Order: sequence, then structure tokens, then C-alpha cells
Amino acid sequence: MNSKPLTKAFTSLDDILALERQPYEQARPFSTLDEVVDHLASFGDRVAISFMPNGDPDEDTEDISFLDLHRKLIQTANAFHKLGVTAEDSVAYLLPSVPEAFFTLLSSELIGRSCPINYMLSAAAIADIVTSANAKVLVAFGPDADLGIWPKVEEIKRLAPKLQHVVVVGAEPPNRSAMRFAELVDTMPAERRFFRNGRPDAVASIYHTGGSTGAPKLVQHTHGNQCHCIWLIRRYFDFSPDDVVINGHPLFHVAGALNFGIGPLAAGARLLMPSKLGLRNRTFQSAIWRTVERHRATVMIGGPTVITTLLNSDPGKHDISSMRLHISGGSQLPAELVSGMAAKFGIPVRNVWGMTETAGITCLEPARAPSIPGSCGWRVPFTEVSVFAMSGGKIQTSVECAPGEVGLLAVKGPHITPGYVDPSHNAESFADGWFVTGDLGRIDPDGRTYLTGRAKDVIIRGGHNIDPLMIEQALLQHPDVQLCAAVGQPDSYSGEIPVAFVQLAPGSTISVDNLLNEIRSSFQEPAAIPKRLYRVDSFPMTSTGKILKPALRQKAAEAAVTEKLNSIVPSGTSLEISFQQSGHQETLHLRLPANTAPDVLGKVREAVTSLRIPVNVLLA
Repeated sequence: MNSKPLTKAFTSLDDILALERQPYEQARPFSTLDEVVDHLASFGDRVAISFMPNGDPDEDTEDISFLDLHRKLIQTANAFHKLGVTAEDSVAYLLPSVPEAFFTLLSSELIGRSCPINYMLSAAAIADIVTSANAKVLVAFGPDADLGIWPKVEEIKRLAPKLQHVVVVGAEPPNRSAMRFAELVDTMPAERRFFRNGRPDAVASIYHTGGSTGAPKLVQHTHGNQCHCIWLIRRYFDFSPDDVVINGHPLFHVAGALNFGIGPLAAGARLLMPSKLGLRNRTFQSAIWRTVERHRATVMIGGPTVITTLLNSDPGKHDISSMRLHISGGSQLPAELVSGMAAKFGIPVRNVWGMTETAGITCLEPARAPSIPGSCGWRVPFTEVSVFAMSGGKIQTSVECAPGEVGLLAVKGPHITPGYVDPSHNAESFADGWFVTGDLGRIDPDGRTYLTGRAKDVIIRGGHNIDPLMIEQALLQHPDVQLCAAVGQPDSYSGEIPVAFVQLAPGSTISVDNLLNEIRSSFQEPAAIPKRLYRVDSFPMTSTGKILKPALRQKAAEAAVTEKLNSIVPSGTSLEISFQQSGHQETLHLRLPANTAPDVLGKVREAVTSLRIPVNVLLA
């Protein structure tokens, strides 16, 4: 095996270009996950995973060495083989941040396909994923006071009749209604493999995307896709056996499971897992710097909201000098957060841009290169990233944007998914060999990529495109603003108007009207000044800490409808507003009392229709 590509960290674009001068097949150290798993054993008795049972830094951790991890992976793969899993089958799991999630993830990819699932989805949504992924086995966390996973299992089994086996991790369910993970795995041999070896083009995993609006898409990853990212994560962030990594992403997400789970492990780093609740553990949150001190943690991984939480904390007298890096990603990273981490803690922050369809990474800022405000770094080697013009909401791959010009980002490379489980989804995401990301951005003359927003997040006011990032940056520069997000609100005259949701800094008493007046001078473009600010105590978030803008757009639409109807519907009338998803169409449902006068009902329909959003007016 060629080990040279694992040893040198990137410091410049020249390093990336130099690597690309080698033939790809010779440059990559791994081509299958079988090779990755065997590589883990080379780190011997070093600790691979330290699990904090309750998130308390003063308690002893449950440690698993690399040799023990390798042994457990072979045993678990043999156990799944015994249950009848083949190359075309999946092992789905509903697991929080526990070591068994890694055992299940990697071992199922050795024998068939892993299918990590967000356990916070409804039982019906989970059952749909289980069925679509052809899952033969479901590994689920047992009855638990903090997690509502197990109560969903019976419903999932009823809705997914092809599911053959359920394996429980943690507390035993009533009446021993499932096989226990430990009993199943520990009886299997670790010296003999009963399963196939993988191929670079064989499907290794199926990840679902989103799920916040409508049915999630199921993305396939091959062994080659994943190995590409496992290899290059080390090159960008210089992971080594000297690192202790706190991974803030859930283990059903590609970033948590693959990029910052298997990635650091493949470099010999130790993963510190702060209980089943991860970074949501309140004990851990209150003692995060004491944890860093005790375990000499070197790298923390979490999005902008995690950084905001850290900036509101105080290390006190704890020695946090071991921390060399914080890795963010998944959305635009405000420069104020980067500079704040450096100024307050001396911890540099580096950004990542990737998607489930790109196996989690596309562009990254190397740990050993300067951080450029607003940039998410250089592209992954052997990958093409281009910016194309849009017309009528569609990409024009024949019209490439000039350096610095904003357009729609598209990607080609060894880590791009071969497609969705449902091939009907491919047409909207692929064009002329390019994967169309849906992200707007630009590439500077030095090859760095900058995200400016999602194409669907652009606010179109009277035919004029407004970048929500422009509004968010203006707000974040105000000392009273902790978090914010700008979205388009339906408007009868302009189609959309810009509005923003704001979470104020702790202790702030500024009114939203005064805040809006104070930021007006920050805008060179008057059309971008938000028409309204809405104060919120907290934001709806995705599982990886990104602000969930679809939910905010719904809130903005509800507010617009309510404002429209205030002058039409008699005072005291009961109004129920909700959104429902049907396929790719989102419809606002407005429920009025059955005795609503016909003339009032006519005015309501006219007013709501003028907002240019799909609406269904119901009487009840």
C-alpha cells in the first residue's frame, strides 16, 4: 500500500496541483473500505475511541483501541453475514453518538451497504427510507429516557415488511423483542471473514438528504467515493495519531460518520465522544473547556452555531493550549466568528464546503494555509469545480462565469455520487456530466471558492435578485446580534420582499425597529434593506447545526398571510395556517370557520392569491 499520500499536509494550491500530476490510481492509498479497515489495525494498541458515558470530564472514559476496533468490525460484519445480508442489502441504523454506530457503519459497508438514518424523523419517514434502501437489518437504540428512538421501531416494522431483523443497542426492550447487539456480535469470530471484499465501484452506503421538506432523497456512495474523502481529509487538516478530536456532528450525517468519524480514525487520531447526546449533553456543554484540558483535545468540529456557543463561554483557568483547530462547514461562515475564536481563545477556524452527494467534501481550507474571510478553501484534488451562468432558474453549462463572478456551482470528481436510489431524481441534479450543487458562489483568481447562498434562497424582489448573505453580514456586524437569517417573504406587489429573523445577543434589549434603523447605513443597495425584522429566541436547526431556512420561509409566509387578512377577517375569527408538502410542491393551507360569510371568503381568496403562493382555503 502506498503510504506517502497520508503523510504530507496541504499548505498551498501548489501542493494540490503537485499531487494531481501523479496518476490517480497510484496517488490514492485506499480504493476500498476493506483496505481502510485493515489499515486501522496498523495503529495497534493506541486508543481509537474514548466514550464519555455521561459527558462528565471527571469520569473515566470507555476506551477502545484500534486493534479492538478492527476486531469488533470483523465480528460485526460476520454477524450481519449470518443474518443474511448480501452485497445488495443494507443495514440501517437509528443510533446516537455511541461506539456501536461506528461498528455498524463500517462493518455493514464491508459486507453490503450502510444506511444511517436520522432517528428524529417520523416512523413513517424512516420506514420509507428502510424500504427504499432495501434494508434487511435495523440496528436501533433501545428504550431510553432521553431519546425517543425505540417507540418508533414497532411502527417501522409494520410499515417496512421486508425488514427481517431488528438488533438493539443499549437497554433491552420489553419481552426481549429484538436481538441484543453485544450478544450477536461477541459470539462471532474475528480471525475469519465470511464476507466479500469490496470493489471501488461497489455501493458502500446510502445516505438520505435533508428530510425537512418532503421525502428525502437517498444518495449512493461507492467504496471509491468514500475512500477519496477519507484520504484527503487528513491532507487538509493534518490529522495524526497526536490528535484528540471532538466531533460535533451526528453519526447519521455524512460529515459526522464519514468525514470526521472514519477520516480522523484512518489517520490514527482518537475520537472523543461526549455521551450518546454528543454536543447536546448539558453536562458536557457546561464543562467543555475542562474536557479539553483533561483529554488534551486538539480539534473540535461543529458549525457556526457551535462556534457561537463557544464564544459565549469562558475557559476560566483551564489550560486549552492543546486546541489547534476548529473545523466548521455546511454554510457560509461569518468572518466575525472566525476572528472571534482567534481573538478570544487563540484557536484558528477552517471552513468546509460539501454535500451528501459529494461524500461530504468539495472545498476545504487547509489547517496549514492562511484562512481567507468568506472562503471555503480550495477544491479537493482530482476534482473540478466550476461556476456557470443560470437562465430561467436552470444551469447553463455552456456559459462559464469569469473569475470572481457569481453563478451556480457544479462539480465533477471521484467522490461524486453515482446517483440517487430513485433514478428519477438524477435529472434535476446532473447536467452534461456535472453534479449541480444548487449553491451560488464564485471562484477567485487564486482558485479559492466562496459561497454566496443557495439558488433557492435568493430573494427576488420585483425581478431584482438579492443575496441574503448581504443582509446577514450587515446584521452580524451589529454587536446586539448573535444569529440571523434572511429570507424572502411573499408580497403582492414585488413578488418577494427581504425580511430577516434575528436572535439577539444575551442581555441585549434593543428593539427590532431600532436595530433596523441602525443597520440601514450598511447597505449600498437600498432594495436589500429588510422590510421587517422578526425577533426569535432560537432558530430551527438541521441536524448539523445549520439554520433551517425552509422553516423560516414558512414563518415569513404565515406572517404575510396573517397581515393580509387582518383587515379582511372580522376580529376574533379563528385562523389556522399550516404548510403541507406534496412531491416537490409546498402548499399553504388556510382553515376558516365554516360560517365565514361568502363575501369575506371571496376577499380572503383574492388577498391570499395576490401573494403568489400556492394556497388551499378550507372551511371547518
